[in-house]
Amino acid sequence: MEYVIKNINACERELTLNATTAEFEKFVDAKFKEVSPKVDMKGFRKGKVPAHLVKKMFGAQIDQEAQTDCGNYFFREVTKEKQISILSAPFFKSIDKKDTGIEFVIAFETVPDFELCDYRTMTVKEPVHRVQEDEIEEQLKNILLANGTFSEASTITGENFKLKVKYSVEDPEHPENNRVQKESFDLLLSDSRLPHDLVEAFKDKKVGDIVDFNPENKELVSRYTIEKIEEIHALETTEENIKKLSENKFDNIADFKQELGFQLQEMWDEKAREIMEEEIIDDLIAKHTFEVPNGYYRDNLVKYTMNFYKQQKVELKEKDVLNDLPMFEKYFGDIVMKLAKWSFISDKISMKEKLEIEESDYDDQITKFADQFPGIAPEQLKTILSSNDEFKATMVRKKLMDLLLDFATTEEVDFDEFVKARNQKKELERIAKYNAIQQELKEEKEKIEEKK
Repeated sequence: MEYVIKNINACERELTLNATTAEFEKFVDAKFKEVSPKVDMKGFRKGKVPAHLVKKMFGAQIDQEAQTDCGNYFFREVTKEKQISILSAPFFKSIDKKDTGIEFVIAFETVPDFELCDYRTMTVKEPVHRVQEDEIEEQLKNILLANGTFSEASTITGENFKLKVKYSVEDPEHPENNRVQKESFDLLLSDSRLPHDLVEAFKDKKVGDIVDFNPENKELVSRYTIEKIEEIHALETTEENIKKLSENKFDNIADFKQELGFQLQEMWDEKAREIMEEEIIDDLIAKHTFEVPNGYYRDNLVKYTMNFYKQQKVELKEKDVLNDLPMFEKYFGDIVMKLAKWSFISDKISMKEKLEIEESDYDDQITKFADQFPGIAPEQLKTILSSNDEFKATMVRKKLMDLLLDFATTEEVDFDEFVKARNQKKELERIAKYNAIQQELKEEKEKIEEKK
């Protein structure tokens, strides 16, 4: 077998294989042996049909399948020998039988070739938030309320109330736009995430009352119908209750509040890390210019679209996505392209830095998972984790981010101000993209109307 690899562009290759007649006939014989025992012909026992009759009936099919097997086999051999990483499914551009053998021309995509930028001298803004006493008090209040008792009430007199409400969206001028949520749900007025105006609107209301809420003065009105009112009686901060809430770690409110402060600070620090990681990813993607293989991009666009709608409880088949791929690309193309580029960049940095999972990494994870899976022995848990490719990939990604953050120079900025500006920028980009898509759809619709 002889072969030549041709570079079409940075990530597309074309492999020309020439297998001899003798090499090809081995695949024909193997396919014949596979088919023969299954042949059922009148006058013969199953699997005992003479070879010449089998070849007469299935010769063309056997030859065609043998060609595919032969091409795939030698393709795998060549890419393994040359240590070529394959992206997306390869396809046969041509198969040409000759007197001396058979020639295959196979197109495939490989990892794009590009130079890494200097990722060790990055500067990253670190959003910092220091937990204040009022946050700890708010957290304590929420915990005491969440573990408190309930009593049915007739009137809402404050914030410590849990309501069961029916929700609907009303459009007075266009009733056809009205939407009703089928199931009632619980609403905690003490939840700090609720708009203050909404909480105020429920004050002094009774069962059966309706609360209309419209913070932006638009045509649509959010309507809440109160079905049940329960007053929440917060748990008292007794020594016994503190022990229960802290699982016997503390017996006084001062120590318990200090622990809550540590937990809250850890939560803010994790948020800061997530933001810093996103900033690093965006920066490294912007600094690298290379082509993403078309087939790889398209395959990932299909997968992303199907997963997105699956999370929305909408089942889409692959053929449905492919039929409307240009439309889905408008909405998800940028995200998929970003994920693809980061995948290539992160893999290349990980290889250059020789990042691997070590025994100690598994030990750390086993300690974390031990409480979640108390019935599984540590060695068995280690075997499960070490055989899970997704888990291992997550571990390597974390080690990569630890490395990049260690290399980076950080500049502390106020958390709230930084996140506010960042969110405003993202929202403007989202609106601009949405408007561009709508304009494009409008122009396409106008073209269709003109053709009519």
